Amino acid sequence: MARRQALSGRRAGEREVPAQLRPEAVNPGGHSSLPRSDNAIYELAAALDRLSRLEFPIRLNYVSRGLAAKMVDIETGEKSQALAAIAAGNPTPEQVRLVSSVPQYNAQLRTTCVATMLSGGHAANALPQSAKATVNCRIIPGDSPESRGTSPSQGRRASRWL
Repeated sequence: MARRQALSGRRAGEREVPAQLRPEAVNPGGHSSLPRSDNAIYELAAALDRLSRLEFPIRLNYVSRGLAAKMVDIETGEKSQALAAIAAGNPTPEQVRLVSSVPQYNAQLRTTCVATMLSGGHAANALPQSAKATVNCRIIPGDSPESRGTSPSQGRRASRWL
């Protein structure tokens, strides 16, 4: 356990690509006494809900396989066996799910994106004209910002998966 905590602070050695996305939902707004179905906050919340369920595919590289190899002796049972399979480059989908359930390992196996900030609306009795979020992505080597829909050139709505 102590070893895992020491490794959990950052991704060891590889050059991940950080990306900040700023998805935004915009609509006409209005007064809260006349609610509309196209509420900017609801639209953004739905997009962030989709993001929360998004799981990028794993990318096994020398860093992720090396970490898995070192952790085989730290973990026990099925988790140790799953890490050995990852280190060898041939894990089953179930082994990937098991190892991915540990945030420190998951971040070594795949690109991750998480909502970190929200803002929206301007008054308690007004429908919001806009709602914005900040999404922090860590793009693992082997992926690219463009392949993950996180390129700055894609604009404010920034991604095909939001």
